[in-house]
Amino acid sequence: YAAPALIGKLDTASYITDSPLAYLKNTLLNLLLFIPLGFLVPLLWERFFCLKRAILLGFGFSMFLEFLQIFTFRLTDIDDLITNTLGTVIGFYLLCFLSQKIPCLPERFRGEEPFRQTGFYWISVLTFAVRFLIHPFLSDLLWQLIP
Repeated sequence: YAAPALIGKLDTASYITDSPLAYLKNTLLNLLLFIPLGFLVPLLWERFFCLKRAILLGFGFSMFLEFLQIFTFRLTDIDDLITNTLGTVIGFYLLCFLSQKIPCLPERFRGEEPFRQTGFYWISVLTFAVRFLIHPFLSDLLWQLIP
């Protein structure tokens, strides 16, 4: 008997698909939230300083988060996978650009192994916190600020 209530909670896409401006806001927010992932992970680990790995990282992490959203009664969408991955790629290219302008930038952040492990845990925790704790508040604020 819980199925009708569940279906009602999952049917939340109409406010996005009915308005092109709402769709644009959702797309921009997804892009912005994944730029740090594409920037920070290659900055800390040299093996991720490769476009192919950055794309796989963004897509894989986005897929993981979209899968988790199923259990929080939030909408999952292929557009989110695409825009999140694109946000990761933008972050990667931003790092490439800044690395050309400031050649010593990556070396300053690629320290000893304990630092990199700690960095990985912090990035994981912060990304999870942003996606599930801060993202809903930013989304609501964005929806209210832009008519």
